[in-house]
Amino acid sequence: MELTREQIRLLINHERLLGSSAAEATRRINKAWGEDTVGGSTVRDWFRKLAAGEESLEDKPRSGRPQKIDRQAVLAKIEESPSMTTRMLAEDFDCHHSTIEEILHEAGNFQLFKF
Repeated sequence: MELTREQIRLLINHERLLGSSAAEATRRINKAWGEDTVGGSTVRDWFRKLAAGEESLEDKPRSGRPQKIDRQAVLAKIEESPSMTTRMLAEDFDCHHSTIEEILHEAGNFQLFKF
């Protein structure tokens, strides 16, 4: 069973309320729910937030650029200028270079340099 982020945060809060350290909470959650259920830095971050009075365990709305990238336009741009790096393409498409890398991997065209 895969846990949602909110469920994991509830487990983190439960461990914090029991008096566990962040490291101990990480070990216990991963032991009960499977390795790599939660990372130590996530637990430490949530311990800090909860101790500071954070009450909501839900994701907050995020601002930022839209995540929808025209994949065909990216591939067309690569055909037009095959020497472009992922960072150059990311700048052109106003996204993170890892988004371009993902598009290239899916298309089977990952031949660009990551500069």
